[in-house]
Amino acid sequence: MEQENFTGNERQLKLLLKAIRENNIPTWNNFVKSSGKYFVANLSGINLSYHDLKEINFNGANLTGANLEGTDLTRAQLDRSKLMKANLSGANLTKAIITNSYLQDAILTQCNAFGANFKDSDLTNVNLDGATLEEANIFNTNMKNTSLNKTNMKGTKKSKGVKIIPKPKKRELTTEDKKKLSPWKLAKQEETMRRVIREKQESESRQKTLQENLRAKDRLNRNIFTSEVEPE
Repeated sequence: MEQENFTGNERQLKLLLKAIRENNIPTWNNFVKSSGKYFVANLSGINLSYHDLKEINFNGANLTGANLEGTDLTRAQLDRSKLMKANLSGANLTKAIITNSYLQDAILTQCNAFGANFKDSDLTNVNLDGATLEEANIFNTNMKNTSLNKTNMKGTKKSKGVKIIPKPKKRELTTEDKKKLSPWKLAKQEETMRRVIREKQESESRQKTLQENLRAKDRLNRNIFTSEVEPE
């Protein structure tokens, strides 16, 4: 797997990739445990997209800017982790522990975070469009300007009286609106609308690519399984 954006610790990277290749995540977990309670893995910019990392120990890890698109992080340990600007679109975060963590500007579109624990974490400017947060714990979680379009929040646990402040939606200017604005304000508003439309188109394109990648991976897995069971 390509690691062109990796800026973390090379030794830790090699150990982790070896564990993934050998399908032996406990090897990495044992390394983390033996390194002591103050150990912090520096894996910033790592690409772990579409890998099986169930129950991995990333407690305290620096995963800033990491590519975790489509990654299976079921029951993963991510307490005190740094996931700023990370891409977790389409990731499986079922019952993952992501407490006391930093996820500012991360992308979690279409992710499955059923029963995940985000308690005391910072999700400022996070994109959760189309995600599943059913029965997730967002107690004392900062969700300022979080995008929650079509997000499933059934049974989500949150602090009493806490308000989720979603990212404001932009609307097209009416003729009356334009009459009230000065020329420079009108130009600024129109530029903002063009940017919003462009970002929406880019998001839809990413989602389409994600779905195509998931289907391709599924076909590949079926082909591998078929070839393994065919008689000689």
